[in-house]
Formats: sequence, structure tokens, C-alpha cells
Amino acid sequence: MCVSVSWWLEAAVRLIAPGFVKKPPQEERRRTARMLVDTRDSLLQCLRDLETCMSAKDAVAAIDCEGVNLCRHGKLCTLQIRCRDGAQTYVIDVVTLTSDAFSISLESGFSIKSMLEDRDSLKLLFDPRNDSDALYHQFGVFPQNVFCLQLAEVAHRRATGKVVNYVMGLDKMIRGAVKMSAEKLAHLAEVKNQGKRLFAPEVGGSYEVWVNRPLCAELVEYAACDVEYLIDAYDYFLSVLNGDWVRRVREASVVRVEFCLGKAYSKGRHMAVAPQF
Repeated sequence: MCVSVSWWLEAAVRLIAPGFVKKPPQEERRRTARMLVDTRDSLLQCLRDLETCMSAKDAVAAIDCEGVNLCRHGKLCTLQIRCRDGAQTYVIDVVTLTSDAFSISLESGFSIKSMLEDRDSLKLLFDPRNDSDALYHQFGVFPQNVFCLQLAEVAHRRATGKVVNYVMGLDKMIRGAVKMSAEKLAHLAEVKNQGKRLFAPEVGGSYEVWVNRPLCAELVEYAACDVEYLIDAYDYFLSVLNGDWVRRVREASVVRVEFCLGKAYSKGRHMAVAPQF
């Protein structure tokens, strides 16, 4: 999922001198530890860690994908996962591991595919439509028990009496739902800026960099950033939405995932329209 970075960049200009980015504070560095998973051994370690996290009561995982024209017609390149109680964010290199990324399992049978398709453990995605379409058509993975945070944000606005015709982007949603220090905001601004310079055509980049290997550190960090705060956002929306709205978001999230079952799939401005639910 490649998103607008304008507000991150504007914040960075206000908070820091040009060319200088403060390192995130120690507690933020611990929070944002990342692991690139691009070998069988690292995948097995990832699976062991995830199995432990997802076996906890009320387990929840934040999920996101990156790729080129992410959907059934493009190429899924990375899958990012972060658990509530996990020590780090996992960036799984799907280009290198191919279908093994989803099929390799522990002796218990736990795999990335089984986790994503598990009906009991909650998966948080910010608009699952493109990700689900790519996962299902390229790797036969059909995500279950998905909670769409983009729809939760729509529900929040509607719950306050506002008329909502369009959905909100990821960066703006995080800014409204998650409290962040000025240092963290500045650090994320630079991470997003570095990634955009590599893949965004409007600033001289190319989306094909997501296919190139080895995957550069800037893209690993960019990919990881998109799941770092999804669980915090989820906790916020649970605190401000009543049970009926949460139920409606869950039901509407299923509809979004099931778009991948359609005979055709197209992107466009229609995806920005907020559905009624």
C-alpha cells in the first residue's frame, strides 16, 4: 500500500532543520524493531514468534502488503506483519520466497497462510481490497476475520453525526487516531520521503524497485512503517465506537475482502467513495 506522504513531509519541515533527522527516542526504537524475512530459516523464526503471539487471548495482528499494481493483475512483493505483543515488525520478502512465504509451516501446522485464514484471530488492515485481491489470486490465501481501519474511521465520523461521502487516507487516519511525539513524527516523515524517492514516478522513482533484489533498507523501513501504528489506531476506535458501530465495521470489512471473489477487479476513483454500512 503506497500512500500520500505530504503531511509527514510538512511536519518534518516544521520540526527539524533541512538535512537533519533526529533518531527516534529509545522507547520508539524498541517499538519499531524490524526483521526482513527472506530465507527459510528467518521465515521459520518468524513463524515461531508469530505462533506464540497469536496464541494469546484476544490476539491481533496488523497486516499490510506492498507491490507493483497491487491486486490480481499486479505483483505482491512484501507482506508486513506486527502483533500486539510482538517484539518487532516482520517484512516478508514474497518475491524471494515466492509461494513458500505462505506454505512453509511449523510442525504444528502454523503458517502465514493458516494465520491469515484463521477465523479466530483478528487481522487489522487499512482497506483490505487490493491486498486481499493479490493474496487470493496470486497465492490462494483468503484472509478471514479482518477489521478494516479505514471503515472504522468512517464509522467514527458518522457516529459523531457527520455526513461522510469519501474515505480517508492512511496517513491522515493515523494522525487523528494515534498520539505521536514530535520526534517520531519527524522520523516517520524522513522514512516516507526516502521510500517515495525510490518508488514514486512523480519524483523520479519507479514502482519496479519493489521487485528488485536485494530489497534495500529504505524500502524495508517504509513497508514496516505502515503497520507500526495500526494496533494503536484499532484500540482508539474501539474506545470511541459503540458495539453496534463495531459490528457494522466488521460486517462491512467482510464485504471488502470478498471483492476478491468477483470475476473482475478494477481500481479507480470509485474506491474513494465511502460505502454505506
